[in-house]
Amino acid sequence: MKTTCLLAILFAAGIVNGAELGVSSKEPVVVLAPDMWKATKDKPPNGAFSFETYRIEPPTNHNAVCLVSVYDKNKPEFADPEFLKKLVRGDSRPYVSSPDELSKIEIKELKIEGGLGFYANFIDPDLVGKPVVRRSYKTATPIIVSVSSKYLIKITLLCDEIDGADYRDAITVIKSLKVKKE
Repeated sequence: MKTTCLLAILFAAGIVNGAELGVSSKEPVVVLAPDMWKATKDKPPNGAFSFETYRIEPPTNHNAVCLVSVYDKNKPEFADPEFLKKLVRGDSRPYVSSPDELSKIEIKELKIEGGLGFYANFIDPDLVGKPVVRRSYKTATPIIVSVSSKYLIKITLLCDEIDGADYRDAITVIKSLKVKKE
């Protein structure tokens, strides 16, 4: 227990000493990340996805990434938990074998200061027990967040273990989402 508390304190200190990373070139949405984490603009594989996406990644010796897109802003439904859960279910389609499974997905709440978020975790059964391969991920977590009921943000967290350090660190970074005061 002491070790866990010490690690939590050290990680929190890392966030304090970390950096504020922008996740949009057009909007003042930022996250706080530990030193050596970076946010870079991602190039979509094709023109079908028209939203600007940023990759938030830990240092290179880790196998995790958060893909972050600011979808929209200033709509009243962003404060509606049921609306956000519906979006998470829609974003979960690639991770279920049939549309009937979408209603059975366990959606969890993500506590964000000044915001509201929901997510679902998925593990690829074909990769369980296999060795870690850089940029090939065993888990996917679609997340929908409303920040200050002003911005709707879509996040996909990819890593190797739902209960691993990379996942916990990425969730801590995601929880830090905020609108930067200008």
